[in-house]
Amino acid sequence: MEMSNDKEKLKATKQRHVLDQLVKELGRADSRVYYLSTIEVAQLILNHIDGDSSLSEADRALVEGLSLRDIQILLSIHTE
Repeated sequence: MEMSNDKEKLKATKQRHVLDQLVKELGRADSRVYYLSTIEVAQLILNHIDGDSSLSEADRALVEGLSLRDIQILLSIHTE
C-alpha cells in the first residue's frame, strides 16, 4: 500500500514539474500570467494542453487527463 502511495506522490511531482514548465512558458508569452488567480492560470494551462502545446509525448501523457480542479490543486502545492 505504501509503494502505491509513493508512486502517486512521484506522479504528482512529475505532473507539478510539467505544469510549472507550462506556467513559465505562458509567462514568457504574457507577463500578466503571474498576476492571475490560480483558477485562471489553470484554465490557461488546460487550454494550452488541449491546444498546440509543445509538450513531449511523455509530458502530455502525464497531464492530459487532468481536470481544471486537478491543475488548480497541483499548482497550489508547494514543493521544495
